[in-house]
Amino acid sequence: MILLTGGGHMTRTIEGEISPTICFVFSTPLGWACMAWENELLKSLRFGLATASMIAPPDWGIQASEGSLQPFQRDAVNRVIRFLNGTRVDFRDLLTVPTSETAFGRRVVEVCRAIPWGQTRTYAEVAEKAGSPGGARAVGNVMRSNPLPLIIPCHRVVGSGGSLGGYSAPGGVVTKEWLIAMEQNDAENMREIEEKRDWLFANSPANKRGLVHVH
Repeated sequence: MILLTGGGHMTRTIEGEISPTICFVFSTPLGWACMAWENELLKSLRFGLATASMIAPPDWGIQASEGSLQPFQRDAVNRVIRFLNGTRVDFRDLLTVPTSETAFGRRVVEVCRAIPWGQTRTYAEVAEKAGSPGGARAVGNVMRSNPLPLIIPCHRVVGSGGSLGGYSAPGGVVTKEWLIAMEQNDAENMREIEEKRDWLFANSPANKRGLVHVH
């Protein structure tokens, strides 16, 4: 696929046909989220913002309505909602655009996507698994530019010695800490984290109306 210049939201398929990049805004138990696709490939995910107006950048393409979503898009949206509601969800079969331009970056992403629910790996461990012992800092750079958090579960990659490292989603390391505690079913720690950043839930439209689900 070739991203066309000018519009910022059109892609050309291998067959030469032009199709729009589609994005969909929805609410979750952790605030508003937005997913974008190029054809059938998932391109971007943002989550954890307090209002819908904050979530979809103009260059993310044409905003779809719920009724216009394709089955694979509905499935991806529902998985994110269920995941953030504490349900064990596997994203590994979701097809995505390449998220790294380097062979090392692609190996890091592959290793990261294989980390099981409720487990963590250090940056050094991911680097070694990706074939670059000593490349922990480079792993951090790949994780920092991850356009698909949750799908590529960079929250499961942590620092050595008990540190969490960084996290670029809204809420930063607090969100990362909450996601890890949620997966590990650590309700007491989750309550402490929520007290640190109570907006993670207080501003969530899904929590105010009940779980939002795309049917």
